[in-house]
Amino acid sequence: MQNRRKIGIIIFPIIALVLCGLISCNKNEELFKTKNIKPIVLRPRDVFRNNPTFFVLNRVIIDFSENDNQFRWDLPKGISGYLHVQIVLYKAINQIPATLPHSCSFSVLLQNGGKEKVKLEEKFSPEDFTRGNKYFSLVKGFRIPLDLEEGHAVRFQIDIPEDYDNSGLKYGITVPYVENLAREKSQESDIPNLIIISIDTLRADYLGVYKDFENQHFDFSYSPNLDLFAEQAVVFRKAYTPLSATWPALASMYTSLYPCEHGVLYNRLELQFYFDTIATHMLNMGYCTLSLHGNCFGLNISGFDEKYLYNQDDIALIESALKMLRRDSDQPFFHWYHLIGVHANYKPPKWVMTILAKDEPYRFYDLSSIMSGERDIESQELEYIRMLYAGELFNLDFELNKIFAFLKRNNLWEKTMVIVTSDHGEDLYQHHQHFYHYPSLYDTTLRIPLMIKFPNQKKKVVIEEPVTLLDIFPTVVDYLQTQEAGKEQDYEFSGLSLLPLLRGNKKPFQNRSIFAGVEDFDIIAVVEDDWKLIYNPEKKTILNQVDVPYPYEEFELYQTNEDVLEVNNVFQENLEFVRELIKKIERFKKIHKKLKKLKKGLPTKTTKEFKAETIEHLRALGYIK
Repeated sequence: MQNRRKIGIIIFPIIALVLCGLISCNKNEELFKTKNIKPIVLRPRDVFRNNPTFFVLNRVIIDFSENDNQFRWDLPKGISGYLHVQIVLYKAINQIPATLPHSCSFSVLLQNGGKEKVKLEEKFSPEDFTRGNKYFSLVKGFRIPLDLEEGHAVRFQIDIPEDYDNSGLKYGITVPYVENLAREKSQESDIPNLIIISIDTLRADYLGVYKDFENQHFDFSYSPNLDLFAEQAVVFRKAYTPLSATWPALASMYTSLYPCEHGVLYNRLELQFYFDTIATHMLNMGYCTLSLHGNCFGLNISGFDEKYLYNQDDIALIESALKMLRRDSDQPFFHWYHLIGVHANYKPPKWVMTILAKDEPYRFYDLSSIMSGERDIESQELEYIRMLYAGELFNLDFELNKIFAFLKRNNLWEKTMVIVTSDHGEDLYQHHQHFYHYPSLYDTTLRIPLMIKFPNQKKKVVIEEPVTLLDIFPTVVDYLQTQEAGKEQDYEFSGLSLLPLLRGNKKPFQNRSIFAGVEDFDIIAVVEDDWKLIYNPEKKTILNQVDVPYPYEEFELYQTNEDVLEVNNVFQENLEFVRELIKKIERFKKIHKKLKKLKKGLPTKTTKEFKAETIEHLRALGYIK
């Protein structure tokens, strides 16, 4: 009897643990179950790839001047609702000829077989244009009731007088959409929204939630609101960026391709072809798409029909985000906020440093002079500089909570998928007396936070396996799938969907190699479990932002779980393992190191003023001289 009791004492807790594990797995299965979405808003598919466009007045416009003055939308199904569209005409004041067209008209026509019916016809004169400081513009929106059957088409047409020289005049329409009047509220509530928040230059190890993983003792968190966010999110302990520069990293996040595949290898290089992106996918599913930028505005990621620049002003960006959330809350939306975050030069508000370093006088440092060796730096000064970086995070965390609070107050929190991540981290004098990020391949810059809050998620889930920014796009596609027949996309991802991993299927992630690179990927890092090899076969020496060498050895192997700061190069003790990793790098280069001109689309044209503004913004950030 006593033996049975002992067996029971041992077995019952085991059974309970197993049952709890099964219940937990079942809950995770349900939480990470694919959403089969039936769109409630209809938009034309692949509009950016299949039509010439231009960007002006914060909108991407379908360009009629290069498209026979018209745009035709073939409806894939019947729908009753309201057609929404804006007409836009734009001309810079200094353009020749200086005159505006003496008249023009905009028509919307419904086509059915060989028949055509006028649904709207509006005429405009020069008096309808608004004069700005640098341009004349005419912007007018329309809401047109339509009852459409399958096989119908809608044709939009702008007529300019034949005797008018329209060179310099840009005209077209915004991406149109039809709001389905027959949509059901129950169906609408099942459609998740998506928000991606990318924080420029944010290291993972400065967030409290990531400090907890490393068992770091700390009395004060620089990220209390992000830590709280993590309690209802999936937190990836080991997330990596493919390149330590903003434009290449974000292009990879949006295309699920490595920089050596999509071609954006440096800041200031635009996406040269219209690759499929998260934004084009969401637009095709009927979502309104919006991006707000504190940086990387000129990257030219397609799929956003509306985007705004906030020159290194996160507070203004967040204020606009709240307005746009209020505006878009009655329809499925995808918003991307790229915050300048903790980017150098580190200048948090004085009140922040009063809290973090109250005994220190408030001051800033010229990081370039320190990197170039013009002046020495003492340990106390270095500690203060790192505290300035932390202060930027603390301040941003405070502001970012306004978005989380708004979502919760307005019943959007439970129905919104929120992804928080970064483009890259930051060297803070840990390697080669270097501040900033590029051309670092160390974990100070490659390890980034990645947290995904799924709709209705209540508890934190921690994932140990290494993942990459390239995994976000396939995860979104896997999670948000459409019920519409024939809408499947044949995407060519270099990343993986994370949903199988979240459901407990680790097989695709076992012995996975994740890559990063600099200098056109001639220097490559490969991460595998707790190991990282930096391979510099040509023994290149790179110059940093102040033209000081940032040297790499030919082989640098680090066991990152034991050597967090990556100071002990152990390649000599692991030569056979290094050879295996080099084989994987060579295989990667053979497969991936080529520009994929997939499904080539038409380029977006931008104004000279916009290009000049982009260059000035990059210069202000220290990217160009």
